[in-house]
Amino acid sequence: MAYAGRTVVDDVSFLAPAGSVTALLGGNGAGKSTTFRLVLGLARGKGNARFGGRPLAEHPSPSAVVGAYLGPPAFSEGRTVLDHLRLIALATRQSRSRIDRVIDDLGLAPWATSRPKGFSTGMRQRLGIAAAVLASPRVLVMDEPINGLDPHAVIGMRDLLRDHARDGGTVVMASHVLTEVELVADRALVMADGRLVRSGSVAELLARDDASACVVECDRPEDLTACVLRAGATSVSSTAGSTVIVEGLDPRILARIAADARILVWRLQPRTRTLEDVFLDTVGPRSRAIAPLDPAHQETADAAP
Repeated sequence: MAYAGRTVVDDVSFLAPAGSVTALLGGNGAGKSTTFRLVLGLARGKGNARFGGRPLAEHPSPSAVVGAYLGPPAFSEGRTVLDHLRLIALATRQSRSRIDRVIDDLGLAPWATSRPKGFSTGMRQRLGIAAAVLASPRVLVMDEPINGLDPHAVIGMRDLLRDHARDGGTVVMASHVLTEVELVADRALVMADGRLVRSGSVAELLARDDASACVVECDRPEDLTACVLRAGATSVSSTAGSTVIVEGLDPRILARIAADARILVWRLQPRTRTLEDVFLDTVGPRSRAIAPLDPAHQETADAAP
């Protein structure tokens, strides 16, 4: 699929099994949101998406098949939280007890009779997700469902997604919060420049090719670096302070090298691979520099007291 002559999604194909959480990872502009819009039929491309073997439009009750959250939606400021969900329940034939259950699950009970005007981003997000899950759909499509939520709501969202999968449902989500993805996802797909560049179970992606990578904290990191390189370490990198990351040496050999060199070590442990490592290994690091202000905004910034 292309916008203004630029390809934004190209040959992206994946399966999202029932009973699992599949996470779509990628930087800004990687094509995640556009992929979701294509899957839901909100944008048109050359491919197709099937739910239970057929397109969403062919299901007699699409709301029972897919519930989608694509970011905090706009709400009628004149309706209360309860009124908003009642309208959706009426259209999807849901009971009042189901509305009450969703309101409780999303932590909206104290605001059920409140109007969304003045709601924070996180509160609007809760209401949008409540609308997405109200009809008990088999598939949840969630674009950044955690952004803007407070810690308690993040835990609640994690439980909601895992419980949905545990009950046999399917979850497809996109998130920049990779630590949360590790906690909730079974499978991960990495996108870059509109293409799918890596996929697999989270366990497979986190498995190290070299299990001998170790994190070492010691009193003489420079001396340790020199010693382990002479001993055949394949990679040595230093972080802030006294920490050294060593790859290519067995931890027992590493400990003996430090002891022989009379280097005091107070921590030596295998390095745990994270989804952040997988992401950076796959798409490469980005510059830490923040883009400069647009010239039109620079004048305002310079003129500010």
